[in-house]
Amino acid sequence: MFKTPDTSFSDERNYEQPFIECYIDEITSPGKYVIVGTVVFVGDTQIVLNDGTGEAVISLPTAFDLASIKEGAQIRVFGYMQTVPEKAVNAIIIHNISEVDIELYQRVRELERTVFSGKKSQ
Repeated sequence: MFKTPDTSFSDERNYEQPFIECYIDEITSPGKYVIVGTVVFVGDTQIVLNDGTGEAVISLPTAFDLASIKEGAQIRVFGYMQTVPEKAVNAIIIHNISEVDIELYQRVRELERTVFSGKKSQ
């Protein structure tokens, strides 16, 4: 159903770059990203994440225990994103944040973006 993400962009230069926290619809080029959202589909080796602005296919690490992730769970994913043919992430770290107050998390995230970028985002 889903293709494995192309990791050809993850050369040595990208290992030195930080992960960028953003919304899925803001991602226009391959790179290292952190996305937070709700799991809308769980497969054998992949999940689909919706952050309210879009969806991305997340390829899971080989030793990942799927029992900890269910549809409806809130997660934070650190990984390498590809954008063609679809937005897909080769996950490095998956953090279940279902216990976190997501509304408060999003408000803090927006405040940080405003303070550090000098402009208001979505």
